[in-house]
Amino acid sequence: MFENGIFERILESWRADQEHPHRDRIKKSLPSIADLKALIEVSFFASLKREEDKPISFALVLLAKHEARKEQEASSRKQLILSFPESLPFKESSIIKLSSAFDIKTSALLVGPKENNQNEYEIWGVMFFRATQNRFTQIPAALHGYNYFRPDLLMVTTVSSGSLVISRADIQIGHFSSGIFTPATPTPFTSKAMGKYMIEYIKEDKLYKEFENLYWHIFRDSMEYLLSEASIRGHGGTIVFVPENIQAKCKEKYSGGYSFNQDFDFEKLLIYLLKSDIKNDLLFSVLNHRILAEHLSFLAQLSCVDGALILTSRFRPLAFGVTLNPNEWTGKVISGPNGIDNTSHEINNRIWGTRHNSVISFTGDFPGVFSFVISQDGPIRGFAKKDDATIFCWEDCRISMFV
Repeated sequence: MFENGIFERILESWRADQEHPHRDRIKKSLPSIADLKALIEVSFFASLKREEDKPISFALVLLAKHEARKEQEASSRKQLILSFPESLPFKESSIIKLSSAFDIKTSALLVGPKENNQNEYEIWGVMFFRATQNRFTQIPAALHGYNYFRPDLLMVTTVSSGSLVISRADIQIGHFSSGIFTPATPTPFTSKAMGKYMIEYIKEDKLYKEFENLYWHIFRDSMEYLLSEASIRGHGGTIVFVPENIQAKCKEKYSGGYSFNQDFDFEKLLIYLLKSDIKNDLLFSVLNHRILAEHLSFLAQLSCVDGALILTSRFRPLAFGVTLNPNEWTGKVISGPNGIDNTSHEINNRIWGTRHNSVISFTGDFPGVFSFVISQDGPIRGFAKKDDATIFCWEDCRISMFV
Protein backbone atom coordinates (compact mmCIF):
# COMPACT_ATOMS: atom_id res chain seq x y z
CA MET A 1 0.00 0.00 0.00
CA PHE A 2 2.57 2.58 1.14
CA GLU A 3 5.91 2.99 -0.60
CA ASN A 4 9.00 1.56 1.08
CA GLY A 5 10.60 5.01 1.24
CA ILE A 6 8.22 5.93 4.06
CA PHE A 7 9.34 2.97 6.16
CA GLU A 8 12.98 3.71 5.41
CA ARG A 9 12.48 7.25 6.79
CA ILE A 10 10.91 5.79 9.92
CA LEU A 11 13.93 3.51 10.36
CA GLU A 12 16.24 6.51 9.89
CA SER A 13 14.47 8.25 12.76
CA TRP A 14 14.68 5.07 14.84
CA ARG A 15 18.42 4.85 14.16
CA ALA A 16 18.89 8.54 15.08
CA ASP A 17 17.10 7.95 18.38
CA GLN A 18 19.21 4.87 19.15
CA GLU A 19 22.44 6.75 18.48
CA HIS A 20 21.38 9.86 20.39
CA PRO A 21 24.08 10.53 23.04
CA HIS A 22 21.56 11.40 25.77
CA ARG A 23 19.05 8.55 25.27
CA ASP A 24 21.17 5.83 26.94
CA ARG A 25 19.65 3.22 24.65
CA ILE A 26 20.39 -0.48 24.78
CA LYS A 27 21.72 -1.20 21.30
CA LYS A 28 19.41 -3.52 19.42
CA SER A 29 18.64 -4.43 15.84
CA LEU A 30 16.36 -2.10 13.94
CA PRO A 31 12.90 -3.42 13.06
CA SER A 32 12.80 -4.94 9.60
CA ILE A 33 11.02 -3.19 6.74
CA ALA A 34 8.62 -6.16 6.52
CA ASP A 35 7.70 -6.00 10.23
CA LEU A 36 7.33 -2.22 10.14
CA LYS A 37 5.20 -2.29 7.02
CA ALA A 38 2.89 -4.98 8.40
CA LEU A 39 2.42 -3.20 11.72
CA ILE A 40 1.75 0.25 10.29
CA GLU A 41 -0.43 -0.69 7.33
CA VAL A 42 -2.80 -2.82 9.39
CA SER A 43 -2.82 -0.16 12.15
CA PHE A 44 -3.58 2.60 9.66
CA PHE A 45 -6.59 0.86 8.14
CA ALA A 46 -7.87 -0.26 11.55
CA SER A 47 -7.72 3.35 12.77
CA LEU A 48 -10.12 4.35 9.98
CA LYS A 49 -12.80 2.01 11.34
CA ARG A 50 -15.51 2.82 13.86
CA GLU A 51 -17.13 0.61 16.47
CA GLU A 52 -20.78 1.44 17.23
CA ASP A 53 -20.22 4.69 15.32
CA LYS A 54 -17.33 5.69 17.60
CA PRO A 55 -13.65 5.96 16.58
CA ILE A 56 -11.48 3.20 17.99
CA SER A 57 -8.17 3.63 19.81
CA PHE A 58 -5.46 1.06 20.32
CA ALA A 59 -1.74 0.58 20.85
CA LEU A 60 0.41 -2.20 19.37
CA VAL A 61 3.88 -3.37 20.38
CA LEU A 62 6.09 -5.37 18.01
CA LEU A 63 7.43 -8.37 19.94
CA ALA A 64 7.56 -12.02 18.87
CA LYS A 65 6.14 -14.37 21.49
CA HIS A 66 9.27 -16.53 21.66
CA GLU A 67 11.42 -13.43 22.30
CA ALA A 68 9.36 -12.04 25.19
CA ARG A 69 11.36 -13.60 28.03
CA LYS A 70 14.69 -12.62 26.47
CA GLU A 71 13.47 -9.04 26.05
CA GLN A 72 12.32 -8.86 29.67
CA GLU A 73 15.66 -10.15 30.94
CA ALA A 74 17.77 -7.88 28.72
CA SER A 75 15.78 -4.70 29.21
CA SER A 76 15.96 -2.50 32.29
CA ARG A 77 12.31 -1.60 31.64
CA LYS A 78 9.91 -4.15 33.11
CA GLN A 79 6.30 -4.71 31.95
CA LEU A 80 3.54 -7.14 32.86
CA ILE A 81 2.96 -9.51 29.92
CA LEU A 82 -0.26 -11.52 29.67
CA SER A 83 -0.62 -14.05 26.84
CA PHE A 84 -3.84 -15.37 25.29
CA PRO A 85 -4.50 -19.16 25.31
CA GLU A 86 -4.85 -18.89 21.54
CA SER A 87 -3.41 -16.16 19.34
CA LEU A 88 -5.61 -14.06 17.09
CA PRO A 89 -4.80 -13.28 13.46
CA PHE A 90 -3.26 -9.85 13.07
CA LYS A 91 -5.91 -8.07 11.06
CA GLU A 92 -8.28 -5.12 11.37
CA SER A 93 -11.24 -7.15 12.67
CA SER A 94 -9.17 -8.57 15.56
CA ILE A 95 -7.96 -5.13 16.59
CA ILE A 96 -11.49 -3.69 16.48
CA LYS A 97 -12.86 -6.49 18.70
CA LEU A 98 -10.12 -6.02 21.31
CA SER A 99 -9.65 -2.24 21.22
CA SER A 100 -12.33 -1.31 23.74
CA ALA A 101 -10.90 -3.67 26.38
CA PHE A 102 -7.54 -1.90 26.75
CA ASP A 103 -6.57 1.67 27.61
CA ILE A 104 -3.82 2.92 25.30
CA LYS A 105 -2.28 4.89 28.19
CA THR A 106 -1.42 1.72 30.10
CA SER A 107 -1.57 -1.26 27.74
CA ALA A 108 -0.80 -2.45 24.23
CA LEU A 109 -1.61 -5.52 22.16
CA LEU A 110 1.43 -7.69 21.47
CA VAL A 111 2.03 -8.43 17.80
CA GLY A 112 4.75 -10.57 16.26
CA PRO A 113 5.51 -12.97 13.41
CA LYS A 114 4.42 -16.54 13.94
CA GLU A 115 7.25 -18.83 15.02
CA ASN A 116 6.50 -21.33 12.25
CA ASN A 117 5.82 -18.71 9.56
CA GLN A 118 7.69 -15.41 9.69
CA ASN A 119 5.51 -13.97 6.92
CA GLU A 120 2.32 -14.16 8.98
CA TYR A 121 1.62 -12.13 12.12
CA GLU A 122 -0.43 -12.79 15.23
CA ILE A 123 -1.82 -10.94 18.24
CA TRP A 124 -0.66 -13.18 21.05
CA GLY A 125 -1.18 -11.14 24.22
CA VAL A 126 -1.23 -7.82 26.05
CA MET A 127 1.49 -5.76 27.70
CA PHE A 128 0.68 -3.65 30.76
CA PHE A 129 2.76 -0.62 31.81
CA ARG A 130 2.26 2.56 33.77
CA ALA A 131 0.89 5.69 32.13
CA THR A 132 3.30 8.39 31.02
CA GLN A 133 4.11 10.55 34.00
CA ASN A 134 4.01 14.32 34.27
CA ARG A 135 4.02 16.75 37.17
CA PHE A 136 0.23 16.39 37.50
CA THR A 137 0.12 12.58 37.65
CA GLN A 138 3.47 11.56 39.08
CA ILE A 139 3.60 10.01 42.54
CA PRO A 140 7.19 10.05 43.89
CA ALA A 141 7.02 6.48 45.20
CA ALA A 142 6.45 2.94 43.93
CA LEU A 143 5.81 -0.57 45.25
CA HIS A 144 8.78 -2.86 44.79
CA GLY A 145 8.19 -5.22 41.86
CA TYR A 146 5.19 -3.30 40.53
CA ASN A 147 6.89 -0.44 38.74
CA TYR A 148 6.17 -1.10 35.07
CA PHE A 149 7.57 1.08 32.26
CA ARG A 150 6.72 1.64 28.61
CA PRO A 151 8.85 -0.85 26.63
CA ASP A 152 11.92 0.02 24.59
CA LEU A 153 10.25 -1.56 21.57
CA LEU A 154 8.47 -0.35 18.46
CA MET A 155 5.00 0.87 19.50
CA VAL A 156 2.22 2.20 17.27
CA THR A 157 -0.61 4.16 18.92
CA THR A 158 -3.68 5.76 17.37
CA VAL A 159 -4.11 9.53 17.66
CA SER A 160 -7.18 9.89 15.49
CA SER A 161 -8.61 8.41 12.30
CA GLY A 162 -5.68 7.74 9.94
CA SER A 163 -3.19 9.24 12.40
CA LEU A 164 -0.60 7.20 14.33
CA VAL A 165 2.24 7.92 16.75
CA ILE A 166 5.34 5.72 16.42
CA SER A 167 7.37 5.51 19.62
CA ARG A 168 9.84 3.57 21.72
CA ALA A 169 9.91 3.80 25.53
CA ASP A 170 8.83 7.37 26.46
CA ILE A 171 10.09 8.97 23.26
CA GLN A 172 8.25 9.56 20.00
CA ILE A 173 9.97 8.51 16.80
CA GLY A 174 7.46 10.38 14.69
CA HIS A 175 3.91 10.83 13.49
CA PHE A 176 2.34 8.89 10.60
CA SER A 177 -0.74 10.51 9.10
CA SER A 178 -2.47 9.81 5.76
CA GLY A 179 0.63 8.20 4.32
CA ILE A 180 3.04 10.94 5.42
CA PHE A 181 5.71 10.39 8.10
CA THR A 182 6.84 13.40 10.15
CA PRO A 183 9.85 12.86 12.46
CA ALA A 184 9.35 14.00 16.03
CA THR A 185 10.72 17.34 17.15
CA PRO A 186 11.06 18.81 20.64
CA THR A 187 7.91 20.21 22.18
CA PRO A 188 7.25 23.75 20.84
CA PHE A 189 7.37 24.97 24.43
CA THR A 190 11.15 24.63 24.77
CA SER A 191 13.08 27.84 25.36
CA LYS A 192 14.47 27.68 21.81
CA ALA A 193 11.04 27.53 20.17
CA MET A 194 7.67 28.95 21.19
CA GLY A 195 8.84 28.87 24.80
CA LYS A 196 11.22 31.73 24.03
CA TYR A 197 8.26 34.03 23.35
CA MET A 198 6.31 32.72 26.33
CA ILE A 199 9.20 33.52 28.66
CA GLU A 200 9.32 37.05 27.25
CA TYR A 201 5.61 37.24 27.94
CA ILE A 202 5.76 36.18 31.62
CA LYS A 203 9.16 37.52 32.73
CA GLU A 204 7.62 40.74 34.05
CA ASP A 205 5.14 38.77 36.16
CA LYS A 206 5.80 39.10 39.90
CA LEU A 207 5.68 35.30 40.28
CA TYR A 208 8.42 34.87 37.67
CA LYS A 209 10.55 37.53 39.38
CA GLU A 210 10.17 35.70 42.70
CA PHE A 211 10.41 32.06 41.60
CA GLU A 212 12.19 32.38 38.22
CA ASN A 213 12.65 29.09 36.32
CA LEU A 214 10.49 27.12 38.75
CA TYR A 215 7.54 29.33 37.79
CA TRP A 216 8.38 29.00 34.10
CA HIS A 217 8.43 25.19 34.31
CA ILE A 218 5.06 25.05 36.07
CA PHE A 219 3.61 27.60 33.64
CA ARG A 220 4.88 25.61 30.63
CA ASP A 221 3.68 22.25 31.96
CA SER A 222 0.29 23.74 32.84
CA MET A 223 0.02 25.04 29.28
CA GLU A 224 0.76 21.60 27.81
CA TYR A 225 -1.68 19.91 30.17
CA LEU A 226 -4.44 22.39 29.34
CA LEU A 227 -3.99 21.89 25.59
CA SER A 228 -3.88 18.12 25.98
CA GLU A 229 -7.08 18.14 28.03
CA ALA A 230 -8.81 20.42 25.51
CA SER A 231 -7.67 18.24 22.59
CA ILE A 232 -8.86 14.90 23.99
CA ARG A 233 -12.37 16.29 24.42
CA GLY A 234 -12.66 16.17 20.63
CA HIS A 235 -14.69 19.36 20.23
CA GLY A 236 -11.96 21.60 18.86
CA GLY A 237 -11.51 25.05 20.33
CA THR A 238 -9.59 28.31 20.55
CA ILE A 239 -7.49 29.39 23.55
CA VAL A 240 -5.91 32.85 23.68
CA PHE A 241 -3.51 34.07 26.37
CA VAL A 242 -3.26 37.83 26.95
CA PRO A 243 -0.80 39.75 29.16
CA GLU A 244 -2.24 40.89 32.50
CA ASN A 245 -1.31 44.52 31.81
CA ILE A 246 -3.23 44.83 28.50
CA GLN A 247 -6.35 42.78 29.24
CA ALA A 248 -8.54 45.93 29.14
CA LYS A 249 -7.30 46.78 25.62
CA CYS A 250 -7.81 43.19 24.50
CA LYS A 251 -11.44 43.31 25.64
CA GLU A 252 -12.07 45.93 22.97
CA LYS A 253 -11.32 43.29 20.32
CA TYR A 254 -13.74 40.55 21.38
CA SER A 255 -17.45 40.45 22.09
CA GLY A 256 -20.24 38.23 23.35
CA GLY A 257 -19.61 35.06 25.27
CA TYR A 258 -19.67 34.52 29.01
CA SER A 259 -17.61 35.53 32.03
CA PHE A 260 -17.50 35.10 35.82
CA ASN A 261 -17.86 37.63 38.65
CA GLN A 262 -15.61 35.70 41.06
CA ASP A 263 -11.89 34.96 40.91
CA PHE A 264 -10.79 31.48 39.88
CA ASP A 265 -8.18 31.17 42.66
CA PHE A 266 -5.62 29.75 40.22
CA GLU A 267 -2.96 32.22 41.39
CA LYS A 268 -3.32 31.05 45.01
CA LEU A 269 -2.84 27.47 43.86
CA LEU A 270 0.26 28.41 41.90
CA ILE A 271 1.79 30.12 44.93
CA TYR A 272 1.02 27.14 47.20
CA LEU A 273 2.56 24.83 44.62
CA LEU A 274 5.69 26.92 44.12
CA LYS A 275 6.31 27.17 47.86
CA SER A 276 5.76 23.44 48.44
CA ASP A 277 8.21 22.63 45.64
CA ILE A 278 10.84 24.93 47.13
CA LYS A 279 10.40 23.29 50.56
CA ASN A 280 10.53 19.85 48.88
CA ASP A 281 7.31 18.97 50.66
CA LEU A 282 6.33 15.91 48.59
CA LEU A 283 2.89 15.34 50.12
CA PHE A 284 1.67 18.91 49.63
CA SER A 285 3.34 19.09 46.21
CA VAL A 286 1.42 16.00 44.99
CA LEU A 287 -1.87 17.26 46.43
CA ASN A 288 -1.42 20.74 44.96
CA HIS A 289 -0.54 19.33 41.54
CA ARG A 290 -3.69 17.21 41.55
CA ILE A 291 -5.85 20.20 42.48
CA LEU A 292 -4.11 22.31 39.83
CA ALA A 293 -4.83 19.60 37.24
CA GLU A 294 -8.54 19.69 38.17
CA HIS A 295 -8.61 23.45 37.64
CA LEU A 296 -6.90 23.08 34.25
CA SER A 297 -9.42 20.43 33.23
CA PHE A 298 -12.20 22.86 34.15
CA LEU A 299 -10.64 25.47 31.85
CA ALA A 300 -10.23 22.91 29.07
CA GLN A 301 -13.95 22.19 29.20
CA LEU A 302 -14.71 25.92 28.75
CA SER A 303 -12.87 25.80 25.42
CA CYS A 304 -15.50 23.36 24.08
CA VAL A 305 -18.07 26.17 23.81
CA ASP A 306 -18.20 27.76 20.34
CA GLY A 307 -15.94 30.81 20.33
CA ALA A 308 -12.62 31.61 22.02
CA LEU A 309 -11.49 31.09 25.61
CA ILE A 310 -9.51 34.14 26.80
CA LEU A 311 -7.05 33.59 29.67
CA THR A 312 -4.43 35.71 31.43
CA SER A 313 -0.87 34.55 32.13
CA ARG A 314 -2.06 33.23 35.50
CA PHE A 315 -4.74 31.15 33.79
CA ARG A 316 -7.52 33.43 34.97
CA PRO A 317 -10.50 33.12 32.59
CA LEU A 318 -11.55 36.54 31.32
CA ALA A 319 -14.27 35.16 29.03
CA PHE A 320 -15.25 32.09 27.03
CA GLY A 321 -17.37 31.53 23.95
CA VAL A 322 -16.42 34.98 22.64
CA THR A 323 -16.19 36.28 19.08
CA LEU A 324 -12.84 37.81 18.13
CA ASN A 325 -13.04 41.16 16.32
CA PRO A 326 -9.43 42.07 15.45
CA ASN A 327 -7.96 44.16 12.67
CA GLU A 328 -7.16 42.00 9.67
CA TRP A 329 -3.55 40.76 9.68
CA THR A 330 -1.78 41.70 6.45
CA GLY A 331 1.71 40.53 7.33
CA LYS A 332 3.37 37.16 6.81
CA VAL A 333 2.79 33.91 8.68
CA ILE A 334 5.85 31.66 8.83
CA SER A 335 6.69 28.39 10.56
CA GLY A 336 8.15 28.84 14.03
CA PRO A 337 11.55 27.52 15.19
CA ASN A 338 11.47 24.02 16.65
CA GLY A 339 14.71 24.08 18.62
CA ILE A 340 16.62 21.79 16.23
CA ASP A 341 16.19 22.99 12.67
CA ASN A 342 15.34 26.68 12.80
CA THR A 343 14.79 27.12 9.09
CA SER A 344 11.32 28.43 8.35
CA HIS A 345 8.89 28.57 5.46
CA GLU A 346 6.01 30.86 4.66
CA ILE A 347 2.54 29.53 5.37
CA ASN A 348 -0.48 30.30 3.23
CA ASN A 349 -2.95 31.03 6.03
CA ARG A 350 -5.62 32.01 3.48
CA ILE A 351 -6.43 28.34 2.97
CA TRP A 352 -7.58 28.18 6.58
CA GLY A 353 -11.04 29.22 7.71
CA THR A 354 -12.35 32.21 9.65
CA ARG A 355 -11.43 30.78 13.06
CA HIS A 356 -7.73 30.42 12.27
CA ASN A 357 -7.46 33.80 10.60
CA SER A 358 -9.30 35.67 13.34
CA VAL A 359 -6.88 34.13 15.85
CA ILE A 360 -3.90 35.14 13.69
CA SER A 361 -5.23 38.71 13.42
CA PHE A 362 -5.93 38.92 17.17
CA THR A 363 -2.40 37.68 17.90
CA GLY A 364 -1.05 40.35 15.56
CA ASP A 365 -3.05 43.14 17.23
CA PHE A 366 -1.32 42.92 20.61
CA PRO A 367 2.30 42.32 21.69
CA GLY A 368 2.67 39.42 24.08
CA VAL A 369 -0.47 37.56 23.01
CA PHE A 370 -0.09 33.93 21.99
CA SER A 371 -2.87 31.63 20.97
CA PHE A 372 -3.86 28.11 19.96
CA VAL A 373 -6.40 26.61 17.59
CA ILE A 374 -7.36 23.04 18.46
CA SER A 375 -8.82 21.17 15.49
CA GLN A 376 -11.49 18.58 16.16
CA ASP A 377 -9.65 15.69 14.49
CA GLY A 378 -6.30 17.25 13.69
CA PRO A 379 -3.44 19.40 14.90
CA ILE A 380 -3.09 22.01 17.61
CA ARG A 381 -1.67 25.12 15.92
CA GLY A 382 0.14 27.71 18.04
CA PHE A 383 0.70 31.38 17.15
CA ALA A 384 2.97 34.11 18.51
CA LYS A 385 3.93 37.50 17.11
CA LYS A 386 7.56 37.76 15.98
CA ASP A 387 7.42 41.42 14.93
CA ASP A 388 5.08 43.91 13.29
CA ALA A 389 5.39 42.13 9.94
CA THR A 390 5.55 38.46 10.96
CA ILE A 391 3.63 35.93 13.01
CA PHE A 392 5.12 32.56 13.89
CA CYS A 393 2.97 29.45 13.52
CA TRP A 394 3.79 26.09 15.10
CA GLU A 395 1.75 23.86 12.83
CA ASP A 396 1.18 20.98 15.22
CA CYS A 397 1.97 21.29 18.92
CA ARG A 398 1.12 17.60 19.34
CA ILE A 399 4.22 16.47 17.45
CA SER A 400 6.73 16.20 20.24
CA MET A 401 9.59 13.84 20.94
CA PHE A 402 7.97 12.96 24.27
CA VAL A 403 5.02 10.56 24.38
